[in-house]
Formats: sequence, C-alpha cells, structure tokens
Amino acid sequence: MEFVEALKNETPVYQALAGTLFTWGVTALGAMVVFFDPLMGKGFQVRFLDWCYGFSGGVMLAASYWSLLAPATEMAEESWWGEQVVWARKDGNVTLAW
Repeated sequence: MEFVEALKNETPVYQALAGTLFTWGVTALGAMVVFFDPLMGKGFQVRFLDWCYGFSGGVMLAASYWSLLAPATEMAEESWWGEQVVWARKDGNVTLAW
C-alpha cells in the first residue's frame, strides 16, 4: 500500500501513466491464455471458453447496471421528471410509466 500512498502525491500525468501501464499489464496477462491453448485438450478449451464468456457477460451486465442505469434512475427521480414519472419495479425490471 505504500505505492498507492506515494502515487497520490505524484503529478496527474504520472498517475495517468501508472494507470495506463497497469491496465496494459493486466490486459496482456489475460491475453497470455492463448499461449497455453495448444497444451490443453479440446474439451477443456471449450469448457474454459464457455466459462469465460459467461463470466465476461455477467461482468458487463453488472457494470452496465451499476455504472449507467442505477445513477440514471436516481438522477431522473431527483429531477423535475421525478414528479411526472412513476417507476414500477416488478420482477427486477424497471418500467417507465408516464
């Protein structure tokens, strides 16, 4: 955690560079799976890819809700539209009714 504390005292350009290099490194690490692809059997490869598709789909659904839909719903309820709009939550769905 000393690195994080030291990074807080750096310039924004250095912070952006460190963040960019970190995300590049994590992406490169995730992409290294292709190097191990020939070593694994065909059955394992299909199951592994199915698991990866499911996991990434779940991450994207969660990110779209918590980063986009939930804040937009709160902003709409706080705005002048909040008096005219009724939010009905049934079965986990959000319905917009005038």
